[in-house]
Amino acid sequence: MTARYFSAEAAVNLLVQAGARRIRTLGVDGGTTYSRTFDDLKDTTLLKGPHQSFDKQFREIARTVMKTGIDYAPLDAEKDGPIRIYVGSLEAQMLPVKVLEYSIRKHTDLPTEVFPLHRSDITFPVPRERENRPRTPFSFQRFHIPALAGYKGRAIYMDSDMQVFQNIRHL
Repeated sequence: MTARYFSAEAAVNLLVQAGARRIRTLGVDGGTTYSRTFDDLKDTTLLKGPHQSFDKQFREIARTVMKTGIDYAPLDAEKDGPIRIYVGSLEAQMLPVKVLEYSIRKHTDLPTEVFPLHRSDITFPVPRERENRPRTPFSFQRFHIPALAGYKGRAIYMDSDMQVFQNIRHL
């Protein structure tokens, strides 16, 4: 494993090669500029760098996470536990569920757990009136999330045909 853009990638890759399975960070630079604290140095040092954005390192770290399966997250991720994402789905939709999960993990810096709802033992009564019946086989699955989560914490519901293109932390 190599570092393509920044030292944070190298640090993660070295830790993985040394056998680390769980990595917590104090923070990794991101965005397009350094902190304003360094404004007085921007014309006299190499802090600018050749890249348009520091975000390239996140894609590379995400590749390492996907390739190795390490548990990588910021230090503050421990306070709430992993982000629980419940996905409305059927068994025939497991490929889209996996694509959604990949897109989440590729862009997030927090530990996540993805639960395809069809794999839980959800049963619910079907309303008698046709206009109140579910539009899809998984329309009512979302109503069972509080029970599945033990009525604790927070969760995110997503449909299986969605994808994530930003850090889910922003939600």
